[in-house]
Amino acid sequence: FSPIDGQIYFISSISNAAFTIRVGNTSSHRLSKTSSKIDTSYKWDVTRDRIVMLMWDKVNLIWKIGQSAAW
Repeated sequence: FSPIDGQIYFISSISNAAFTIRVGNTSSHRLSKTSSKIDTSYKWDVTRDRIVMLMWDKVNLIWKIGQSAAW
């Protein structure tokens, strides 16, 4: 399975949670939270009322990760 360019996932937290996100294809796919932090997995704590977003960048073979502020 290969993601489609621009494919987006939204993960909503309704309470405090710890997320671990890993790529399935560790030989070519990566996760990028910041331009200096690229890896095959990320783990971080999220407080309630957040949205974690992942978007596939096919050109760079990177999942871009972002997080909303609490509302």
